[in-house]
Amino acid sequence: MNRINGLLWAAALAVTAFAVSSCAVRGSAESGAVATSAVAMSQSSAVRPDPAAPAAGPLVATSALLTTAAPGSTAALVTSDAGSVATPLPQCSTARLKTHVAGRITFARTETPRAPWFVGAPLSGGGFEAGVAAAVARLLGFRPDQLSWVTRPATSITTGTAAGFDAAVGEFIAPDRAGAVDYSTGYFPVTVSVVVRPGRTVGKGLAGLAALRMGAAGPEAVGSASAHVRPIAAQRRFDSASSALAALTSGAVDAVALATPSALEAGSKVQIVGQLPGGQGVPAQFGMVLPAGSALTGCISTAIDLLKINGTLATLRTKWLPPEADRPLR
Repeated sequence: MNRINGLLWAAALAVTAFAVSSCAVRGSAESGAVATSAVAMSQSSAVRPDPAAPAAGPLVATSALLTTAAPGSTAALVTSDAGSVATPLPQCSTARLKTHVAGRITFARTETPRAPWFVGAPLSGGGFEAGVAAAVARLLGFRPDQLSWVTRPATSITTGTAAGFDAAVGEFIAPDRAGAVDYSTGYFPVTVSVVVRPGRTVGKGLAGLAALRMGAAGPEAVGSASAHVRPIAAQRRFDSASSALAALTSGAVDAVALATPSALEAGSKVQIVGQLPGGQGVPAQFGMVLPAGSALTGCISTAIDLLKINGTLATLRTKWLPPEADRPLR
């Protein structure tokens, strides 16, 4: 599509990047690496490249820096800033995209969609992830009346046994290795947030957390809280976000560190203080799930990267997520 090619070329100039690298990560159903719920955060933030891996097989792509060939070229490139995957992409147009239903794009969501990711009927574009899907479809040239939604169980989506859709959206975190499905480039980083009961006054920055009885849910939250919040001895560890939030509600702890998606889903039950500093590398990301070897993986990843560059992702975050979801604690 000429419009997409023009945007790609303009984006490449904007980021002053013209580097080309390519590798594919081959996965297998036996690897057991599948996307997990945001409540149970991924153990690793990036997929490492395997130069010996063949070009065939499922591909995983994380948050990307867009690069492209010269105007008129038949291929563009998406290069992961985590160093995981750079996949050559064909020109993306509705005429060339091989979708489940010709001339339409079909997204799947799980049986338990939650706010702020989905709000109301998905065709309305209500909610952050519904909005991302609608924006991706629009960039690929699909009109609103060419967009469809279906519902599938989360487990069948991540194990590759679900069918009848082009891409699935629903708090899917790309695993640390390729598995039985493809993952798009990421569109939402899974950070660690600190929450307190509504109305609680908290001192400024990390120093303001020192006086609180702190709880933490999940390995990333425990590690981040232990590294940045003192004293460590005052912290309680919880196996799940729900148990940590129950302790917060009962007053057993004053604050909880947990995955930001879990903090957002708690809604008005909590007050988000901000995000703890991350570790080295790129954080885990929400990504779309596609059938293994899908011809759409590259084009959908390109569209997501364009949404980052043109400001659409930032606009969707502002519309559907509270500002506290982007408040680093220092």
